Amino acid sequence: MVPTVVVDLVDQLKVKYSIKLILEVLNIPKSTYYRWKNKTHKNDTVTQKVIELCKANHYTYGYRKITALINQCYTSPINHKRVQRMMQKHHLNCRVT
Repeated sequence: MVPTVVVDLVDQLKVKYSIKLILEVLNIPKSTYYRWKNKTHKNDTVTQKVIELCKANHYTYGYRKITALINQCYTSPINHKRVQRMMQKHHLNCRVT
């Protein structure tokens, strides 16, 4: 199953049923569910940081420079491969003509 779909489904159903029951029916361990839930939250914040920096620099920097800026400005270091994946997914690659 796709982690984001599972997290969304559990969030919708937890009003009626307990999280434990929902996860038993889906055959997903609680630890896996909470790891997926925290990971999506972390990815959202990293994505926002990458988008902000790309817009602020008018899409002239590549993933290496964006990674360096993120690691200078923010406390938690982020891997360059993760930044590259985010930039490719959101079409934020360098637009120098």
